[in-house]
Amino acid sequence: MDLGKLSFKIYNTIRPIRQKGTGNEIILPKKYKNVKILVYGNNNKILFAEDCILNNTEIIIIGDNNKVVVGSKAKFLGGNNATIYVNMINNGTFEVGEKASLRGVKCEINGAAIRIGKNVMTSFGIYLRNHDSHKVLSLETGEVTNPPADINIGDHVWLCEECTILKGVTVGNDSIVALKSLVTKDVPANSIAAGCPSKVVKTGISWDY
Repeated sequence: MDLGKLSFKIYNTIRPIRQKGTGNEIILPKKYKNVKILVYGNNNKILFAEDCILNNTEIIIIGDNNKVVVGSKAKFLGGNNATIYVNMINNGTFEVGEKASLRGVKCEINGAAIRIGKNVMTSFGIYLRNHDSHKVLSLETGEVTNPPADINIGDHVWLCEECTILKGVTVGNDSIVALKSLVTKDVPANSIAAGCPSKVVKTGISWDY
């Protein structure tokens, strides 16, 4: 038996929230399970409605002025060895609307927002990223040509297994992003996007559970 690993597991079970900095605020729902929250920075907020379900989730903030806001009756479920993973650096926003249901989702957030609307349903292996990690500079002006940009997922959207949505994309209400799709452009409301890169393959639709 590896006593070091066992001690680490016990420590994280007893103390799932660790933070260092000033002006931070963390409010979790009444019940949560298998949760790890690490905040190193200042003026960060993590605010869950008290009736959320929060399981199998890891939130890491290393930076300042980030905000996580999760609405009433939203579900962070994970399961099947999947987790909800949110990594934030500076000046980021992660918002999840009422009654959204997230399974395996990884979010990379820096300098912009990822917003997930009400009644959204995700499968496993979902990847949302609102920045490129490294700067691409103009030789002429020295300006950054690839700044972070918001991702907006509308209400009642279905994100199918292993789809990826990149910065600057808006997915309209009542739409579906198909299995393993790579979304780099906006998806209109009431449509299905599929492919790598994705394109709209059907319009005039909605979906049900």
